[in-house]
Amino acid sequence: MSERGRDEMRRPGVRGAVLLMVAGLTLGSDWLGSARNRLAGGDRAEPPPAAD
Repeated sequence: MSERGRDEMRRPGVRGAVLLMVAGLTLGSDWLGSARNRLAGGDRAEPPPAAD
């Protein structure tokens, strides 16, 4: 395979990997942030259950 052919094959893979990484970081940070909030008792929008 020629150098040019190899470079053309490499490029879409790199671009796809970068897109996947960005999407993964975006989704991962959202998920981690919500999980961290939940662990820290972050669902503060809800009032605590009323004690009878």
